[in-house]
Amino acid sequence: MQRQGQEVELTSTEFDLLLLLAREPGKVFSRDDLLNQLRGHDAELYSRAIDIW
Repeated sequence: MQRQGQEVELTSTEFDLLLLLAREPGKVFSRDDLLNQLRGHDAELYSRAIDIW
């Protein structure tokens, strides 16, 4: 992926998160929404993983 002509390396999860946000500009997602979308309904919903992305 490139930004302003410079290569940007993303993990697969970072790319999936960017894609999710780009598909619905302006939408506000809760932590639970993001975890469910990215990791499925069995995700540990008390995870702080979203905070470090």
